[in-house]
Amino acid sequence: MLLSNHYKQFEINIMNWYIYWYFTIKYFFWGLLGYGRAGNYIGFVFFYLPFVALIMALIAPFPFVNDNKLLIYLSCSILFIVINEIVFWDETKRYRRWNNHYRNNGNNRKSWFFVAISIIGTVSWFFLPLLLKDYYTNR
Repeated sequence: MLLSNHYKQFEINIMNWYIYWYFTIKYFFWGLLGYGRAGNYIGFVFFYLPFVALIMALIAPFPFVNDNKLLIYLSCSILFIVINEIVFWDETKRYRRWNNHYRNNGNNRKSWFFVAISIIGTVSWFFLPLLLKDYYTNR
């Protein structure tokens, strides 16, 4: 009885949108490109580039970082990716619990929403440097 209460506290009722997004993109590209390197790497790109684009757009308007804006952008992006890789480490109990919850409770409507957001965010990552070039050049 004591053990069952202990495990009960670790159940997930509602999954965080960010975690759900990660697993949606992971399984979408695994299904599309296979479980090998291509599915992992393309999924990695489509998960991280929208957030990297957001970092780029947030740093751009600050005037006090004009000289080192590109360095700050790259540093923040690399730090974000490293922290995410630590959070979503494959061999942890937390990761397996999230994965199991996603497989049991995922639905197509939410999944397609996150796939669309990822595609839009990745495409915007390619166009943001053109739109923000005035902010990233020395004025």
